[in-house]
Amino acid sequence: MVMKLSEKLSSAMILSPLKSTSREDVLHELLDHLINLKYLTSCVKLFEYLKDDQKAFNSASGRGIAYHYHTSIEVTNTVLVLGISKDGIDYEAEDGLLCHFILLILEPINKPNTHRVLINLFQD
Repeated sequence: MVMKLSEKLSSAMILSPLKSTSREDVLHELLDHLINLKYLTSCVKLFEYLKDDQKAFNSASGRGIAYHYHTSIEVTNTVLVLGISKDGIDYEAEDGLLCHFILLILEPINKPNTHRVLINLFQD
C-alpha cells in the first residue's frame, strides 16, 4: 500500500506561518506545537537529541525543504508536523536556498524507519 502524505498530515499539523527565524527556534516552535496538541508532554530531551542530529547531518534536502526526525517514547504512531516559513530559514543547504518547508517526524521506538518513506514523498 502506498503511503500518502495527506493521510499523515492533517490541517492541525500544519503550522503557518512560522514565527521562527533560526533552525533551533524552528525545532522549539514545532515541538511546542506538538505539546499544545497533546502529542508530547515535554520536549527538553527530544530537542537536545534533534539538535545533536543536526550536527551529524544537514537537515536541508534542497529545494527549500528541511526535515528532522527522531524516535520518541511518547508517541505510539508516527506523528509529523509541517512548518511553513514565508521568509525562509537558513539551513546552509547545498543548493543555497532558504528552507520554507520544515518537516518534523516523530516515530515510536518500535517503528524507527517510517521517516524514510515520508521524506521520500517530499523528495520525489
